[in-house]
Amino acid sequence: MSHSNGIISNPINPQDPYLVLGVRKRKSGYNINYICSNLHGRINKWAKYKPIDYPAIGELTEAQLKNGDYGIKPVTAKSTVLDAVNANSYEYVPPKGGDNSPYRLCDFIGYNHAAEPPILFSTAETIFEWDTSVQEVYAFQVMCYKNAADSLNLIQANSLLENMYLALAILGGSNKYYVKTSAITLKEFIDRTEDPYVNLHRDDAPLMNFNSGSKVEYYLLASSFKSDQAFVLETNQPSASFIPLPFADTWQQKGEFTLKKFDNVPLFSLVEIAFGEYSYQDYQTIGTITIGQGTFRFRFKIKNQRSTAYSMTANEYQLNIVGSGGTYYFQSYELVAINVPAGGTAEYEVQASGDVFNTIIQSGTSRDQIRIEMTYQYNAKLYEKTIQVAY
Repeated sequence: MSHSNGIISNPINPQDPYLVLGVRKRKSGYNINYICSNLHGRINKWAKYKPIDYPAIGELTEAQLKNGDYGIKPVTAKSTVLDAVNANSYEYVPPKGGDNSPYRLCDFIGYNHAAEPPILFSTAETIFEWDTSVQEVYAFQVMCYKNAADSLNLIQANSLLENMYLALAILGGSNKYYVKTSAITLKEFIDRTEDPYVNLHRDDAPLMNFNSGSKVEYYLLASSFKSDQAFVLETNQPSASFIPLPFADTWQQKGEFTLKKFDNVPLFSLVEIAFGEYSYQDYQTIGTITIGQGTFRFRFKIKNQRSTAYSMTANEYQLNIVGSGGTYYFQSYELVAINVPAGGTAEYEVQASGDVFNTIIQSGTSRDQIRIEMTYQYNAKLYEKTIQVAY
């Protein structure tokens, strides 16, 4: 047998494709015409090497495979986004038999039953967010299987895509779309062995026209028109044409994300503080507490206000204890690394060195106010959180 792990190799036998495709042997035996015709519907259309409709006898050359569109019926360009996405039907065209479309067993040489589609939408983000005071770039990315020996790439699946750009079309209501494209063509992505992507900036028109909390629908497709800045596309746009991308399923070309805008919202907030003199058991939560001399232990809880996890080393933030008599600055070796899950909270304990109270409390004062300050930087901006605590 000339097959292994779903891949057929040379020298090929009539039974090889039957076994790889999982097709029962015919009463007449391993019939070549039947297995090549795909009447059984088991041939993976995304395999680069497979029986195709082409008027030649014998093993096809790479040029002949290209002329035969690798057995995939090209999807032509459309004038609107909706027409393009509704036309997303990349059909496999098997041979029909006869002199103009003979059945060739050798077409199966190199066939991979597990071949992947040319493109997969790989962006997992369902929330798009940014601090409006910070310049940030977000990218929608698709992953392309490029020049694999046994899988089709984008251009092989549809040669019309060669000089087109990856486009992100965001629905803006009333059949209006905001379109942003990649900076280079799909062929250039393949030649560079890069995954195609579109950068969507926070100031691009599509995002600026939505309120925070909006559900934003979008399509990924190919555009003949290159645009570094998002442009408004009405229902009919004669200057641009669009072609659907060869996704495995049509639903993959459409997505949705929730837009969240933040205006100087800090990453963390202090939500709880507790003091203790000698051990963890001595801790008392926020309120009026009595503190004597001795080691100062400090427990604090923080909340991550963002939808992504965040970490800081002990050198990336500062804790201060401020009293009427002065300020105690925690040194980095007294602090701990912070790791807070998205939208979650985390609790940490630190211990000040020596007798802190003679530093921060005025001599002879029995009751006072202590202020806890936490400062940190996020996206080059300095944030400070403070909690006032009575003792």
